[in-house]
Amino acid sequence: EGPEELVYNGDFAQGFAGWQTGSRLGFKEGTGVLGSVAAAVSSGRTTVHFVRKDSTNTHFESYLFQEINRDVEDLVELRLSLEMRLSHQSLSGGGYLGIEYPLWVRVNYLTVDSERTAGYGFYYQNIMNNRTDDGTPVSPDQWVKFVAPDNFMTLSPPPRRIRSIQIGASGWDYESQVTNVSLVG
Repeated sequence: EGPEELVYNGDFAQGFAGWQTGSRLGFKEGTGVLGSVAAAVSSGRTTVHFVRKDSTNTHFESYLFQEINRDVEDLVELRLSLEMRLSHQSLSGGGYLGIEYPLWVRVNYLTVDSERTAGYGFYYQNIMNNRTDDGTPVSPDQWVKFVAPDNFMTLSPPPRRIRSIQIGASGWDYESQVTNVSLVG
């Protein structure tokens, strides 16, 4: 058999079909300034566009979520890739906790004995020298293709079932786009 794509509508050609949108507030001070998630077309690509402005340095997170629930014990290789463009980021690096990025992706999975998450964050500036625990620096304002360095099937312990994938943006002010989200086994 050939490669199998586990993400449905990862190029967003069908808008948000197969995806759920969500958001998470940081503190009550930020409730007046919400981030948005919208489908957009950029450089001939259909993308998801995350935007938040005028946050007055308060935290907010917008995201897309897709249930996958696929048993992967039969796979020898499982790779994540996506294309992104980071246009704005007011919070340096990954924020104080090293987890607030203008774009991030998380793959949630079950192993033989636990539930785990493989997470990747992307940023283009870290003037304040904040933590960037799972962060990857990328060039600002241009399309960048990211291929995760890990073959998920070689993680220890390896995934038995992929539960879901989440893609989002968080921090203070941010603007980012993502498309061609892929998890190929």
